[in-house]
Amino acid sequence: MHNNINARDIKTKPMQSVEIGDGLKLSSAENWNQTEEDWKFLVDGGENICLAAEYKGEIVATTAAVNYSGRVAWIAMVLVNKRFRGLGISAKLLREAISRLQGVPSIKLDATPAGKPVYEKFGFNEEYTIYRMALLPAKSRRIEPVAADKTVRLSSDTIEEAVRLDHVAFGANRGSLIRALAKRNPGLCWVIRDKCAISGFVLGRAGRRYIHIGPVCARAEEDAKALIAQAIHCQRGRPFIVDVPESKKTLVQWLKDHGFSIQRPFTRMYMGENPLPGDADKRYLICGPEFG
Repeated sequence: MHNNINARDIKTKPMQSVEIGDGLKLSSAENWNQTEEDWKFLVDGGENICLAAEYKGEIVATTAAVNYSGRVAWIAMVLVNKRFRGLGISAKLLREAISRLQGVPSIKLDATPAGKPVYEKFGFNEEYTIYRMALLPAKSRRIEPVAADKTVRLSSDTIEEAVRLDHVAFGANRGSLIRALAKRNPGLCWVIRDKCAISGFVLGRAGRRYIHIGPVCARAEEDAKALIAQAIHCQRGRPFIVDVPESKKTLVQWLKDHGFSIQRPFTRMYMGENPLPGDADKRYLICGPEFG
């Protein structure tokens, strides 16, 4: 497989904006859901780290780390062109990314079953399991609003409340992500208001293959269900995916009852200690393994 590939010719470097298309080719080759806009957020984010391995002018591997307010760094987009696997490239990029994250107290990621033992060698520990669940277009047409009278569109008046609720649920301020998703996909962004404050919100984004619903943060599960149903109803007839913590057993069953099926698991992992776990009670859907 490595015939005529001289490992000494593989160079690592920061990924540039002009190479976003190369990253998209790598993720698309794996049938991942990321779009050019997702890659742009990763590469162009001010404090983010995005590294690439280059072989004779070709980008053959990537690794990114989203820096959330200097508190949590999220490892993502660990990709290697199939022709270059087995050469230790991903380990080299991951090692370099981690070395650049000195001073960030929490480093986390969502691992596939194949990636989990690799990350364990780097000192990552298991936190909890996440299910990737999918809904086909024919079934998404049947989703009806659960509490349409309670849900309203996310607005400039409520977005900072959503940022604060997400901070509590996730464990770090992700304002740049929340604002970017809200601007990009306003039709998927809803809140539930409880008296003077919001009690939950849903965001989403149109991916390459599916509409990805998440994150969903709420103070009660019934609010989370209402938000998910509202977001899907407004885009019904499309394919959807969600990433739901295994511990949310009644939500998992509710999703199954509404036509979702489990595709595969992820394992949320943290390196060393886990000083910023967030509030799991308020975390119903994550934003995906690329954003946490």
